[in-house]
This record gives sequence, C-alpha cells and structure tokens, in this order.
Amino acid sequence: MPPRRKWWIAPVVGVVVALPVQLVAAFLMLVSPMALDSCTAGNPCGRTEASIGAALVLLLLALVSLGVPWYFARRKSLGVGIGVSLIPLGLTLASIGTLLLGIGFG
Repeated sequence: MPPRRKWWIAPVVGVVVALPVQLVAAFLMLVSPMALDSCTAGNPCGRTEASIGAALVLLLLALVSLGVPWYFARRKSLGVGIGVSLIPLGLTLASIGTLLLGIGFG
C-alpha cells in the first residue's frame, strides 16, 4: 500500500509543537534539584525526589516517542497519524506536571 499524500504533515507539526515544550521541561529538570536543597535527615524530601525521577522518565519517553508518529502517519489513516503525533506532547506535559506537583507548585 503506497503512503498517502502529505502523510508527513502531522508528524512535523507534532515535533514542532513538542520540541519547545520539551526544552521547557528540560530546563525545569535542570533547576529542579534546587527544590532538594532543604532536604536533610530530619526533613526528608521523598516525594520530591520521586517526582523528579518520574518526570525524568516521562521526559525521556517523550524524546524517544518523537520517532513513533513517523511510522504510524505513513502507514495508517490520517486520524491515527494525528492522534499518535500528540503522544510526545502529552508525555512532555505529564512530565512537567509531575515535576511541578512534586516540588510543591500544585
């Protein structure tokens, strides 16, 4: 089955939208260790440490998932291509949300 015409539009838009948000998430990941400055033996920050770890895993999944929409957009229907193109953005937003909730902004 030959690929549809203009199959590449949804993945390109998905990457163009997700990459700036991923840069923001990466910046937040870089400054998030400052949230652990007040952690001591008497005042452990387990929730903050766990959320930073979870946010890092989600961000790495988002970076890896940038390649997924290219496969599905070329071989499946337009709706599947558009839907799969939203996965990296969703994972990145989940990463930011997890990080902000863990460091006390939620």
